[in-house]
Amino acid sequence: MAYDLSTLDLTQEANDGAWLTLRHPKTDVELPIKIKLAGAESDAYKQAERDYSNRRLREMQRGGKMPSVTAESVEAQALKILATVTLDWEGVELDGAPLPFNKQNAETLYKRFAWIQRQAEAFIGDPANFTAEGAIASIEGN
Repeated sequence: MAYDLSTLDLTQEANDGAWLTLRHPKTDVELPIKIKLAGAESDAYKQAERDYSNRRLREMQRGGKMPSVTAESVEAQALKILATVTLDWEGVELDGAPLPFNKQNAETLYKRFAWIQRQAEAFIGDPANFTAEGAIASIEGN
């Protein structure tokens, strides 16, 4: 028995993105805030990871030794990758005013609100969120 793996190529759906509805960090109630994210299978996500690896490799080649890696640099890179795969948002206000969508504001949002960063990272890592079946399950609350 054979199975055509091309039916499971998730890249295009991950590139198109999917909407994450944020949940309150204490009550788990849905908030009226949605963030559109590309998935971990997306070209943008893979390229952002490659860019980071290439930068580290160039540093190593220039210095002839392993570049120093700090927790802060790893965290900063995670924020940059997450901002890169953030495609849009709806309903985001900050300090009493609407926050327009752009990559810099996305990075700022994730840095200030770690709970949003965690929800977004979990969402992009789940391929089911980027399939028709995942969208149906999400609607049904599964």
